[in-house]
Amino acid sequence: MTTVSLTISEVLDIALKSYYAGKLAEAEQLCLKILSPDPDSAAALNLLAVIHTSLGRNDAALACYDRALTLRPDFIQALSNRGAVLKQMRRYDEALDSFDRAISFQPDHVEVLNNRAGILQQMRRYDEALAGYDRALALRPDHPEALNNRGVTLQALGRHSDALTSYDAALALRPDFVEALVNRGIAHYELKQFGEALANYDRAISLRPDNADALSNRGNALDKLRHHEKALASYQAALDLQPHHVEALYNRGAILHRLRL
Repeated sequence: MTTVSLTISEVLDIALKSYYAGKLAEAEQLCLKILSPDPDSAAALNLLAVIHTSLGRNDAALACYDRALTLRPDFIQALSNRGAVLKQMRRYDEALDSFDRAISFQPDHVEVLNNRAGILQQMRRYDEALAGYDRALALRPDHPEALNNRGVTLQALGRHSDALTSYDAALALRPDFVEALVNRGIAHYELKQFGEALANYDRAISLRPDNADALSNRGNALDKLRHHEKALASYQAALDLQPHHVEALYNRGAILHRLRL
């Protein structure tokens, strides 16, 4: 019998397919199989870090990214992934540094620009975040995530009408973009356009019935439209999904208090 020996590239390809198929343990073992004879495989280290992140092992993931970047300082994907993990850990300054390093190697990398702007948004540096999204969209105007994120930043700046324009552009590209529908509903709500807000929430819920935020926000719009019983039902539906949903709990309690129920 002839034994077929696979190259490192072939094993890595199999590991990637296992990862995308949700077979994380199998993908992890394949990465370790690569790294055993070849500990300097930056690609295997990057994939292993991604697997660690999926399994909630953020510290192990960072160690792998740092090792990969020691080997390949210009490894854009590793720098971007590292920034995403640091964002998840709320280590925003370090995350921003990671994205900045990636951009120093590839200034026109749209995904990194979008992610970097997201960090600035989390840090409440809204004007800088807006400039970052605009920079990403100048390179790729048809980027629905950047358009949606830009809308969120505009809302944080109190520019709700401008935010609507950004959400409209995102939804023109992706009509089933639930997050953009919910955010557009919030913008309409802030503009006191409660019927339009309700229509957006209803559309979002029709696409994703288990979206507790959409159900809670729908309750807010229904309350403003004086459909109090329907609002209570919407809050309750949100709480059935997330019993500790703070906004739904508070707003449901406020209606009950008002109605003396």
